[in-house]
Amino acid sequence: MDELINSEKDVELLRLEGIIENLLGDDERVSDIFTKLADGVFEFPTYHYSEVRDHVNDHCKKRCSRWMATLRGKYFNNPWAGISTIAAGVLLLLRFYTDYSSYTNPNTLAEQCYIYSPILLPKFTCSIDANQTKNKIKQLSIMG
Repeated sequence: MDELINSEKDVELLRLEGIIENLLGDDERVSDIFTKLADGVFEFPTYHYSEVRDHVNDHCKKRCSRWMATLRGKYFNNPWAGISTIAAGVLLLLRFYTDYSSYTNPNTLAEQCYIYSPILLPKFTCSIDANQTKNKIKQLSIMG
């Protein structure tokens, strides 16, 4: 049990899940009792929960598992936070799609030389004849 309970948070988790019942009132006292209970007792190299402990420790050491826990805890902790996170991701993907489609479509590039996208096209220049550029600028200044 000393391997299973190392701090008062472990006692709190086990108590909330209904695995142990705390009649002492303080989780820290229960943690101290389990820590002192194993003092001077011969420990076997393997015990009943050693495989479970190793599996949990290996799982917690993986970077992907930690990222998923952070994602769930911070960005999906309630329905509104989850919806806003998904909406922000969709808007970001749409932004990348429009930048990419305007970059790859030659008709769009020839017609819209005033496009500036700081994400994908930081220094965008058009290859249009100078007369066409002057005409386009005149048309834009008449409209605006």
